Amino acid sequence: MRDGQNSRKESVSRERGEYSEAMDLRLLAPTYYSRYTEVLKMIEKVGLVLDLGCADGLYSQAISNRNNEVVGIDINIDFLHKERQSNSLSFLVANGKELPFKDETFNAILCVDVIDHVSNDEQVLSEIYRVLKPNGQLVISVPNRNFPFTYDPINFVLGKINRRIPIGIWGFGHKRIYSFEHVTSLLKKYRFNIVQTRYLTHDLAACFENYLSTIFQWVGVREKKKSHRIGTVSHARRFIYEYAHHITKLLASVDTRLFNDMSRSVGIAISAQRLTRH
Repeated sequence: MRDGQNSRKESVSRERGEYSEAMDLRLLAPTYYSRYTEVLKMIEKVGLVLDLGCADGLYSQAISNRNNEVVGIDINIDFLHKERQSNSLSFLVANGKELPFKDETFNAILCVDVIDHVSNDEQVLSEIYRVLKPNGQLVISVPNRNFPFTYDPINFVLGKINRRIPIGIWGFGHKRIYSFEHVTSLLKKYRFNIVQTRYLTHDLAACFENYLSTIFQWVGVREKKKSHRIGTVSHARRFIYEYAHHITKLLASVDTRLFNDMSRSVGIAISAQRLTRH
């Protein structure tokens, strides 16, 4: 009887644990949800993967569940979710400008909204090229200079006179935002071939989120300080989250269907292949 009770407890614990992982408040923001889902779809290479600028390892966890071995790095030790480490997933403190790995180590590298925060983006791209295997895959995302008016009308107008304030598209410590031409020219300069491009979050979803992204960011940071996740929750709170998440998914889906071919978006995601040097 005791074994049966323990099995049921373990089953409930696993169920709650899996659900706890899924209940990430950031995924209620259309921009974050679209970036998360679309970037993961772009990962094709299987093997050893580097998640550069992994923060608390949300992407790292998802990638490692696909039979990959993942190394997540970040300069902020407070972000790193050490409890997630396993045989296929590890985290360490490191700087993207000086990666502590041998040449041609990784099959794929993920770099989600990282180079827009660093002082020298070209140095990071050079290091990415160095540690990526020939023909290896780089999946990178950046904020789009050609963002929708509905996402950040204040900076959209100020941008016409080369001014900005730290909210909206500039609200998360960005040192720069990129046009498609800018980011692709950088990738080509460092011997990457552009394979696929996706524009993330368009006018409709951006309209609903607007400056709420700042609130989602604040709430996300607050939840991280409480072990990064909501944890075990009541049925009522679970229902509220699931309902809100369903609305976010629906909004993101409609937004993509309506504006899929438009380059005006909150973000840009690119899959690129490392070329060999001549």
